[in-house]
Amino acid sequence: MGCDDVRSWRWLRTFSLLLPAGFLWHARLFNTPFVSNEMNINGLHPVYVGSGHCVELIVEQEMAPVFAAFRMSGFAISHMVVHWTKQCFWSVLDWPEIITYICVCILYGIDYQVYFCVALLRHLQQDIIYQHSSRNLLPFLKCHQIRGFSMRNAIEYMVTLEKKYRTIVMPELKELLCLNANVSNTTNKQTNV
Repeated sequence: MGCDDVRSWRWLRTFSLLLPAGFLWHARLFNTPFVSNEMNINGLHPVYVGSGHCVELIVEQEMAPVFAAFRMSGFAISHMVVHWTKQCFWSVLDWPEIITYICVCILYGIDYQVYFCVALLRHLQQDIIYQHSSRNLLPFLKCHQIRGFSMRNAIEYMVTLEKKYRTIVMPELKELLCLNANVSNTTNKQTNV
């Protein structure tokens, strides 16, 4: 926005009304009508429940050794998805890849957050298996910048995933926010009565 605070504020306000905003901007959803009180109390974020679950589902189908490495390491892929997306891949990917990630999720649909994470895990497949055998998987994924990942090389794979899984992923992500909005609206109506 060229350091223009008015333009930036206007864009953020408009962006906050779009479905991708809740999945790209984690803090935006809490204390809004889009997240149920139960999720607020438990601290469950829609990215964990929605995107994380979908990434696990696809990785289990597409990359069974990676899924097994996570499982045997004792932590869920969804935890890593939340960690990465909460910081918007900051200190994980190079700046041009972060910008591309945000643009792709806004322009092509929020299900691309899921495909992006799967493509990233596919890029790291050999490292994940090696680090699991070294009992170093969690520190490796949380503390090291990912080198060599390029959207240019991953976009074809992501489009393939979209064709195969969009009918499963997109309704789940939309339903999660719609369901939460309906629960919150029902709770608010009952409180006001």
